[in-house]
Amino acid sequence: MSSLRIKLIVMVVLTVGITFIGSLMVFSLAVSSRMASLEDLSLSEQMGDIAAALSWQDGRIAVDVPVSLRRDYHTGAGQFICIVSDENGRILDSFGSAQHLRPLDISAKGLNDNVQLFSTLRELGGNELKFFAAEKWFTIGPDKWVNIQVGQGPAHEDVLADEILFEMFERNGLLIGALIASLIGGVIFIVNQLTGSLRQLEKQAITIHPGAQDQKLQVARVPSELVPLVSRINEALRRLNEAYVMQKNYSDMAAHELRSPLAIVRCQAEALADSAEKNMLLDDIGNMEQVLTRLMQLSRSESAMVGAHQSLELGETLGEILSEIGGALIRDGMQLSLTRLPQPVHINADQAMLEVMLRNLLDNAAAGGADSTVTISYDATGSVFIADNGPGVPDDKLSKIFDRFVRLSDSTTDGHAGLGLAIVLALADAQNASVSAHHADMGGLEIRLAFSLSAVSQL
Repeated sequence: MSSLRIKLIVMVVLTVGITFIGSLMVFSLAVSSRMASLEDLSLSEQMGDIAAALSWQDGRIAVDVPVSLRRDYHTGAGQFICIVSDENGRILDSFGSAQHLRPLDISAKGLNDNVQLFSTLRELGGNELKFFAAEKWFTIGPDKWVNIQVGQGPAHEDVLADEILFEMFERNGLLIGALIASLIGGVIFIVNQLTGSLRQLEKQAITIHPGAQDQKLQVARVPSELVPLVSRINEALRRLNEAYVMQKNYSDMAAHELRSPLAIVRCQAEALADSAEKNMLLDDIGNMEQVLTRLMQLSRSESAMVGAHQSLELGETLGEILSEIGGALIRDGMQLSLTRLPQPVHINADQAMLEVMLRNLLDNAAAGGADSTVTISYDATGSVFIADNGPGVPDDKLSKIFDRFVRLSDSTTDGHAGLGLAIVLALADAQNASVSAHHADMGGLEIRLAFSLSAVSQL
């Protein structure tokens, strides 16, 4: 089962990722455009610096490049090139290379006064590198022409890229950081908003129990897309609750309606002359009465709820209950024992419900034989253990014994209709407790009742 929260996070992350990649592409194009602009500006500035260093002296062209500019070209390791040529193509001075960046077109002098931009491949350090270059013809002296070619290699691109990034982050660093933080915060907020209403629905669903009136999921703060689903669930809950109440009322009504004719049958049977057949008939009537009693008990226990939790000291409560119901069982031959802890253990439970649960569990244990042995103990966590030495339950039936009308024995004359453990389960649910079945060390069945500790035991 996949988590909606994970799906939302994945969708948002994918959206943010795609947006981020798109932003990177736009940013890359912007950087490339800015870099090309800076390349052109850098080449034009270099050409202007070289042109400013040219003069006409003593009937010839003099090239007087400042020492600092010469040093820059020399320390460029061939990445920066400048070639100064006369109108005949003869190189007057050069930095970084002794060859033209491209062949001179002497016929182009005077035809175009703009800087001509181009790129060329050059050998440098055993590698063929791409150089960005510029060329322009200048006039100097009495109708003399000078050609200047300047170029710069890929190392200059790295410098420009660093300058561009530094410039952008220097200007917009705080804004970019704020946008990223806002984006992350927005993602967290959206996911929490979308899943918060679902968590509220989950909390409401936990409190729903059979038989309660007007129980439904609230649609407040639920996204509009989920309102139809919540409405359908509420409608299903209403129909289920109606069916549950109808079934409970039917069981209760059937048990009540059968009591009257059964009482009439008992009166007629008791009026018969004493005989073995009369005794057998009265035994059968008694078994039927017990089944009806358990059926009514189950119907009431399934709709029972503890209004206000009682804090019961477990050892004392078990002792009181066993003193009331254990006497008859011991007289019938059951060996019944209770092991108490030296320290008090307080649980949240209802004493009347706990008494009904123990009565049904002991009745089931007594069905195993007249000489049955039952031990009752508990621990500091609020769990109660009822174990017997009966025939036990096979593994394939162990998980089904709390279902209705599941019998632990094949006898049809013991007054047990398979309702006792179903009653125990219903009463455990009513007290927010749990019940489970296990194999006992004595060879029979062990039932474990787990109650929550009250605030007294947690102090």
